[in-house]
Amino acid sequence: MNTTLKGDIFEKRVFDLINDLLKNEEYFLSGKNSKIFSKKKSIQNNKKQRNLKSMTWVLAYVTYLPKFKGKSNYLFVAIDRCTRAMIYWVYENKTSENTDDFMGRCLAFFGSH
Repeated sequence: MNTTLKGDIFEKRVFDLINDLLKNEEYFLSGKNSKIFSKKKSIQNNKKQRNLKSMTWVLAYVTYLPKFKGKSNYLFVAIDRCTRAMIYWVYENKTSENTDDFMGRCLAFFGSH
């Protein structure tokens, strides 16, 4: 078994584990208020300006934050499980516009890692 396949199997197991923990309310984030997403992405090597064949998993979370000064906020987080690079953004509302904004930020951020 090659290392890429081993990594893919590991990432799938991590995703399934976190997903199960969220469903069973056993994770540090509330499963009722959180969702987990995974998406394969190409890694681009900026020095050589070419796409590598290897792939990695990006996990994305959306969860409620505790109320602060009477206001609720939403935490959007995306983590590249291979490089451990992470981006997060706090929004006042969980809307499709904010989701699109966050995904744009993720694409800009992870495109450089």
